[in-house]
Amino acid sequence: MVNGTQQFTATGTYSDSSQQDITGSVTWSSSDTSLATVSGTGLATGVAAGNVNLQARSGSISGSTSLTVNPILVSLTVTAAYSTNTSTQFTVTGNFSNGSAQDYTQLVSWSAPGSIASIDNTGLATGLAIGGVSVTATSGSISGSSNLQVTAPTLLSILVTPNSTSVPLGISQSFTATGVFSNGDSQDLAAAVWSSSDATEVPIDSSGSGQTLAVGTVTSATYGSSTGSTSFTVLPAALVSIALNPANSSIAFGTTVQLSPVGTFTDGSTQTLSPVLWNSDDPWPILPSMGVVWSAEMQLARRTSPRLQARLPVPLRLPSSRL
Repeated sequence: MVNGTQQFTATGTYSDSSQQDITGSVTWSSSDTSLATVSGTGLATGVAAGNVNLQARSGSISGSTSLTVNPILVSLTVTAAYSTNTSTQFTVTGNFSNGSAQDYTQLVSWSAPGSIASIDNTGLATGLAIGGVSVTATSGSISGSSNLQVTAPTLLSILVTPNSTSVPLGISQSFTATGVFSNGDSQDLAAAVWSSSDATEVPIDSSGSGQTLAVGTVTSATYGSSTGSTSFTVLPAALVSIALNPANSSIAFGTTVQLSPVGTFTDGSTQTLSPVLWNSDDPWPILPSMGVVWSAEMQLARRTSPRLQARLPVPLRLPSSRL
């Protein structure tokens, strides 16, 4: 290689087939001293990259050999090829004395001192802590370096839960925003900003609790430049309980009373229910005739304080009344 040396020897062969080392008694020469020189003792020195012939002469007898002078490595250039969420791949280019360049990524020793990052023998650096570090590639006495800055994990996405849920009108629903970060960690985003696609239907407060005022909306959470959302369906109000009016009524023997079943719903509204199924915990109160029960009219006989119940959703066919 350039500036490198190579010792050559000359061996003379005589008429009796004997051989003798004549390295020091021959005259050495180079076909191109701009590429390589050779001393009187056969020591060749590379000057520039290329091919040259070296000759040893004794009188009229000569012998020659070829020498290839390779360029020398003069510098290393370290660059970051690409980065992932937590790692950066470095590459290194070897620059030679003849102006050529070669990929040296797999031919160097890598180092990243300190505890900011680690780097393997392929040049892949992994961030360990927030801060800066110099990544160095070394080949022999030649080295090159590049700075690596490890920053805080970045937010990649927001997951809003529960996902695609539904509740009856009048029931509130709490949502949670979970951030997924570049280092693979997940974290509850308590500082997320909540919003609703229609606050007249489902307003949502700063804690992520949505109130149901009308049917159907979409809820979303924003943190910085990231947004996550979920569909949230408000169903019609659901029946919570049934009350009979008048309650705890008392009537005279042989008379009747009209009972009205009133339903209370999840949104706080009330409504008279029809049709309903009727039953009593006492077999003696009877309905006036056999058939489907569509009303709450009941004749009380023999017993003065039975417990009556109304149930949804289908009518009940009863047997003939007994007096």
